[in-house]
Amino acid sequence: MTFGRIGKALDLAKQSREASRESATLTDQDTAVRIAEAYYGVVLAKELAQIAHQNKQLADLHLNDALAHLKAGLRSDFDVMQNRAEVSSAEANVIELESREEIAKKALLSAMGQPLDRDVEVAENFREEVVEGDADELVATGVSRRRELVLLNLQSGMSRTAAGLYTANMLPTIDARMDYTWSGVSQTEEDRVWPVEDDWRNFWSVGVGLTWPIFDGFENWGKRRQALAQERISKLRLAQSERTIALEIEQLTKRRDALMKQLTARKDAVDLAQRAFELASLRYDSGLGTLIERADAKAVWTRARVALLQTLYDLNLARVHLRRALGE
Repeated sequence: MTFGRIGKALDLAKQSREASRESATLTDQDTAVRIAEAYYGVVLAKELAQIAHQNKQLADLHLNDALAHLKAGLRSDFDVMQNRAEVSSAEANVIELESREEIAKKALLSAMGQPLDRDVEVAENFREEVVEGDADELVATGVSRRRELVLLNLQSGMSRTAAGLYTANMLPTIDARMDYTWSGVSQTEEDRVWPVEDDWRNFWSVGVGLTWPIFDGFENWGKRRQALAQERISKLRLAQSERTIALEIEQLTKRRDALMKQLTARKDAVDLAQRAFELASLRYDSGLGTLIERADAKAVWTRARVALLQTLYDLNLARVHLRRALGE
């Protein structure tokens, strides 16, 4: 009898294997989040580059229009210079944002562990999808699913099992033995090679042994105390992690709600800015507005579209982070 030493060692090995699996799951989840962040970074860079191309096309159109009006004597050289400056600025923005898109694609390939010389085409753009549920419901779901908490529970159990194993190492080992032998020895001169039937006998042997571990300078005692201390630390970390996870989910839920409200306002702002730009362009073409007025309206429209894209980007990342916080 080893006082559960073998069983505890087997339990410790099983718990260690489960902890390794949970660690691998956590690594997979974190990797998925990094890939999602890099993916939406590509989407954002792509959308911003498209806005830059649209502005460049508008600038080219305005320049051609100004040149045509200059020949007809309806525009001044100043108007043409302003339009040329607008074209140059738009072209510079296109170059910059295309470079950002390429950098974002390299970051996505790196996060996926793919060769950096490959090309990347995103399959979808931003989604206005959110994780449904109120804060209390999502907190309860997250606490029940998060693999970090499962891992901490396993670590606590491993420390407790290890403490029991060190305790068993300090206890004696009791061995019980029983032997049975049937043997014979020739007792006659006529049959020296093999015993006859009357020469065979039954022999029984029964014994009990007690083996006490050699004194190890209280090494196992110290390891047992260390394992128990580690168990208490794991329990404290578990309680702290539960509070941290609850706070994280509450904050992400509030950010989700704020971004949804912000998204509605951003869409309205884009619509109003687009109508203002169209009106300013119409006024300028009719000779009632100025070039600066139209340029200002275009800048407001561009900022509104960029702000909308940034809100969509933040909303998609908030969804990814909230799902990660829920242990998905």
